[in-house]
Amino acid sequence: MIRIELRKAGSGYACRAAGHAGYGPAGSDIVCAAVSALLWTLLMGWERLEKEKRGAIAARVMNPGQADLRFYARDGEERGAGDLFHAVEDGLMLIHQEYPGCVVIVPENEQKGETV
Repeated sequence: MIRIELRKAGSGYACRAAGHAGYGPAGSDIVCAAVSALLWTLLMGWERLEKEKRGAIAARVMNPGQADLRFYARDGEERGAGDLFHAVEDGLMLIHQEYPGCVVIVPENEQKGETV
């Protein structure tokens, strides 16, 4: 199962994911591929915003079965980072709804880890 934590605090955004969906064989698991595609999209979008000097990436880990992504928007620049974050969040929630045995979105009050 993939466990996903999503947080927003002020101008900070964070997404952590760990595990494997177990829906299909390694290398051909469509659920893992879908989650990975969304997380890579989030990272690439934040990299673009960082190049535009609209914020900074604080964590950039993308490994098989593990992701830790954090971004801090500059004052007044939260909208672009937030729009991207919420679009990816919506996609991850949809995957969770379609494959609840493979993906869980952990509510903020149950998350343990670094704050944004």
